[in-house]
Amino acid sequence: MGSYCLTFAAALTLSGLLTGVARHVARRIDLLDRPDRQRKLHKRATPLMGGVAVYLSLLTATTAIWFTACDHFDLDTNSGWFASMLLLSGGLLCAIGLWDDKWGIRARNKFLLQILATLPFVLWGRTISAVTMFGVSLDVAWIGIPLTVFWLVSCTNVVNLMDGLDGLASTVSLISCLTVAVLAQLNGLATVSVLATLLAGSLTGFLLHNWPPAKIFLGDSGSLPIGFFVGALALEASVKKATGFMMLVPLVLLSVPIFDTCMAILRRKLNGQTIGQADRAHIHHCLRDRGLSTRQTLFAIGSLSALMAVASVVSSLYNNEAIAVGICAAVLAVLVIGRIFGDREARLLWQHVIAIGGWMQSAPAAIRDRIVLARLESRGDAAADDVWNQLVVIAQRMSARSVIVLRGDDSSRRETAWRTWHRDTDPAFPSELFAGAIWNLKLTTSLPDQSSASIEISASAPMPSQAQQIESLLNLFAVLCQLDFAGERASEPRILPVRRDAA
Repeated sequence: MGSYCLTFAAALTLSGLLTGVARHVARRIDLLDRPDRQRKLHKRATPLMGGVAVYLSLLTATTAIWFTACDHFDLDTNSGWFASMLLLSGGLLCAIGLWDDKWGIRARNKFLLQILATLPFVLWGRTISAVTMFGVSLDVAWIGIPLTVFWLVSCTNVVNLMDGLDGLASTVSLISCLTVAVLAQLNGLATVSVLATLLAGSLTGFLLHNWPPAKIFLGDSGSLPIGFFVGALALEASVKKATGFMMLVPLVLLSVPIFDTCMAILRRKLNGQTIGQADRAHIHHCLRDRGLSTRQTLFAIGSLSALMAVASVVSSLYNNEAIAVGICAAVLAVLVIGRIFGDREARLLWQHVIAIGGWMQSAPAAIRDRIVLARLESRGDAAADDVWNQLVVIAQRMSARSVIVLRGDDSSRRETAWRTWHRDTDPAFPSELFAGAIWNLKLTTSLPDQSSASIEISASAPMPSQAQQIESLLNLFAVLCQLDFAGERASEPRILPVRRDAA
């Protein structure tokens, strides 16, 4: 235990010193995050090279231990190869993030580069070969490579999206690293425990400069590799020799940032935004909007992460993933039900489910209407009355009160009710048909002989639920215009004069 404490302290000291150097270097090369009064609300331009300091301290400390204290921690040659591939992929991600901080990278290109950066670790370091959930083990074979890449890239972006508040990403990652170190010790994985301890020390040294109000930010050069390191170490710490990768343990451990990321993706997709389009609706934004200060928000999210960490450790101790899943589900449910975070996304999703359900419910009728329409349209003049009858059928189905087809004379500015249907009485003028209706709809189209045709509909049922049937009804009206008003072949109308005031 003492050796791990010394390791942690050494990494902390080294990271603290390097972060101080990074602050000055970032200002010299103008690598600063400037406030924009929209999303970036910090008061002054802040250096962005904190991630480079964290990575260099981890690299230096890991190299020193492997050359000086490898036997003391019982680390073998394979462990050294694992650590080398981990640091190689992390270094590539740090370089990608540094370039993005300075010059910017398109979201799609950045995502592809992240995948390429993780490949050294996936191909030569660690690949998921078996997955265990609730005691059931599944051999994933070749699917293990894309599954591992997906997990690592997801963790990379999860931490990246959480990095929107002073100290938040580093605090959540610190809690995760300490938990991974404990899990690795429980599973007899000395290499993972040492690496997680070193990363935790590096994050603590950086956090001394990043604590609100922050003097330096991680930047993408820090959030990308740190997310990768946390995901990779959590993956390795959750592997048990007898059963394989316990998938739910790292998911629960990182459930708070994962939940925040999932809500961000859901929110943006349902609102018609791109996934990479930033907004101010993350969990830390919601807590700040409720009146919490930066430090109170940091403490609240840190407490949630710590609770998930305890759940993961207890679950691993008892070899029972249901414990972690139950605690995680309960906490996230409280966030949503208590309208703290996720409730807006849940309501938005429910509205879309209702809309899709309504469309699916009306789709069979709409398909039948289109088939009938195509059949009637192909029959020619004799089908006019049948088209009208089908139009009335749809009107009855949608609980319409009345439907009127009118023919207008533009020269006299008068209209004639050509065909009418109403549910109850037979009033003298169409305006009476619309009295008390929830909504009225009128569509007018020009005819080849310089006259016009209109259809007027009134209904008592809400319009949103009638969209598909209104479309079918208007399609039938278009065909009816062709059949009723083409040239001289007009069927005998039921004449009903209609007043229209001059414009």
